[in-house]
Amino acid sequence: QLLTASILRGRIFMIVSDYLVTADELNADAAAADNNLLPQSADGFDGQLDACINHDAVSRLSQIKVPVLITVGLMDIFTPPAFSELIHRNISQSELSTYPGGGHVHHWEDLERFNRETIEFLLNN
Repeated sequence: QLLTASILRGRIFMIVSDYLVTADELNADAAAADNNLLPQSADGFDGQLDACINHDAVSRLSQIKVPVLITVGLMDIFTPPAFSELIHRNISQSELSTYPGGGHVHHWEDLERFNRETIEFLLNN
């Protein structure tokens, strides 16, 4: 089974906050999923979800010895801010940047800010 528009509509709440603000925008995004030339299978999507839920590398985070920029949308229900805060606490050279109102795709929701912060971080590190 492929990720059809109806499946996408049922799961989209996990990744967006106000990014898709109208039903028309949601329907357009769902239609684009139906027309994707390389669609992801529903099993593949479920596998990604399972990996996100069950993969635990917290004990190894302290081994990271390079600067790390961590960004998180404060409205992200898929990977809540507490997870980013945990990562930040365990990487000594990390910076945490939060996006109020942002969801899982905060980097699309506030692309200008995300790009500016990322470029600044890369130039300074």
